[in-house]
Amino acid sequence: MLSDFNSVERASLFNRGSGLLVNTQHVNGKFACVFDVFRYPFDVHRCELLVRLGFSSERLVTFTNDSLSLIYTGANKLKEFNVQNMTAIASSVNFRNSSNTELKVTIILERIPGMVMMNILLPSFMLSIIGYSTLYIRLELLQVRLPVALTTMLVLYTLFNQVSTTLPTTAYIKMIDIWFLTIISLIFVMSITHVVVDWMKFRAFKDNVAKVSVRLNTKVELETNAEKGLRITRCAIVPLIFLSLNVGFWAAFFL
Repeated sequence: MLSDFNSVERASLFNRGSGLLVNTQHVNGKFACVFDVFRYPFDVHRCELLVRLGFSSERLVTFTNDSLSLIYTGANKLKEFNVQNMTAIASSVNFRNSSNTELKVTIILERIPGMVMMNILLPSFMLSIIGYSTLYIRLELLQVRLPVALTTMLVLYTLFNQVSTTLPTTAYIKMIDIWFLTIISLIFVMSITHVVVDWMKFRAFKDNVAKVSVRLNTKVELETNAEKGLRITRCAIVPLIFLSLNVGFWAAFFL
C-alpha cells in the first residue's frame, strides 16, 4: 500500500544519468525589422532577432551551439516574401558587468516580384511604347500625336502615385522611382517635340507667305527639316535614353 501523497517516503530518487529532464517554455513576442526598399521589387531583407536570458536564468541555463537547433514550422511562401533561410547562433556577450549568452536568429526574406512586374513594370512599359509610337504619326496630325502623348503621361503619373502610396516613405530615392521618373520625362520630351515641330512648320509658312513663287519649295524644305527633327528624336534620342535606363535598371538588380 502506497504511503500518503504528501509523505516524504513517497518521493523517488533517480540517478542523474538514468533520465533526461526537458523543460519546455513557449514565448510569444514581436520584433521590428528595418527594410531597405531601394531595390524594390527585387529587394532582399535580413532580419535579426536577439534572445537574451534574464540575469537569474543565466545561472541555470545557457545557449550553446553544440545542441542548438532551429525549426521553422510556418509557410516558406508568404504574402509578399519568400523565407529563404533561417539560422541561429549562440554567442557570449558582456551585459551589465557579467558574461552572458545570447541567441541570434537571422531570417532572410526575399520579395516575390511576380505580381509587381505584372501590375507595375509591364503596364508602365506598355504605356511608354504607346507614347513612343506617337513619333511615327504623320506630321500633319498634331491633334492626334499631342493628346495621345499627354494622356499617356497622365496615366503614368497616376500609376506612379498609386505605387508610391503602397510603399513605405523613405528619405532616399528608390529604383522604382527612377524608373517612373525617367519614363515620364521621356513622354514629356516627346510632347515638347510635337509642339516644337508644329511651331517650326507654322513659322515657315508665316515667314514665306509673300513669296508665292517659292512657297512650294520652302514648304517642302521646312517640312523636311521638321521630319528630320522628328526622326532624330524617335531614332536616336528616345531609344538611347530608354536603352540606358533599362541597362542601368536591370543591371542594378542582377549584377
